[in-house]
Amino acid sequence: MDIATFDIVVPDHQPFYIACFSDMHTDSWNFDEKKCKEDFEEAKDRKARILIGGDATDGIMHGDRRYSHGRDMVEGDAQLNLITEKLFDFLMPYNDFLDWIGMGNHENTNLQRSHFDIVRGVITLLNQRREKPIHHGGYKGFIRYLIQHQDRTSALTIFQYHGKGGSAPVTKGMIDFNRVRADYEADLYWLQHKHSLIQDPGASRTFVSVKNNLARRQQIAFTSAGYQSDCIERDYNESGYICDFSDTLATASAMGNAVIEAKLKGDAHELTYRVLQ
Repeated sequence: MDIATFDIVVPDHQPFYIACFSDMHTDSWNFDEKKCKEDFEEAKDRKARILIGGDATDGIMHGDRRYSHGRDMVEGDAQLNLITEKLFDFLMPYNDFLDWIGMGNHENTNLQRSHFDIVRGVITLLNQRREKPIHHGGYKGFIRYLIQHQDRTSALTIFQYHGKGGSAPVTKGMIDFNRVRADYEADLYWLQHKHSLIQDPGASRTFVSVKNNLARRQQIAFTSAGYQSDCIERDYNESGYICDFSDTLATASAMGNAVIEAKLKGDAHELTYRVLQ
């Protein structure tokens, strides 16, 4: 687990945006590059800070039970190098907005089997073209923004966890949300991995403020879906069936990211936030 802290100056009462991406799988055969680029361009237009959660790459190699030669998108022996360079090429237009890139189960598997960290590799390439380094995140941890306004500094704390398990079509991720809320204190809880767009904005806690007043703290939990499309037609009569791990799953994947909007509210300069999905 790690902690990443970022300082940013925001004019009073102006919104501040953080765009959360995950599960992009940029080297997979069903990566929806068009949709993903549209969302990155929207984040860039908002001047949002960009966080990239786990599974930015697929990285499925020989020996993995999910591997199928028919779905190979990268040719050559140096596949991990080529996958890293492909992710770098995709992210480079947004390099000035990137703050943090984390680990997912796909990157973790590659690190265990090949001793190569794809996230470290792409960060190394991106950092050569910027002044302030991108933070290498973990599988779970805290991301904190210290938002400096005209006369005060407000803190926005995000707990991120890549997650595990299936898409939770019945429970809608509420069990995972309650698990992380029980053990980790944050304003927002960002979960990934399930390829679902889920949000629970209702949780809040009562506490005593530094001024000895009762206060309420909203705690929003959400997941970001990713960019693997299920709507790709195959003609098995032509080439035969191509083994596809996603075909064995009963549910379909959602697509998209999540955007946190934060701003000061009223004369009390209270920091408020919401999640746009």
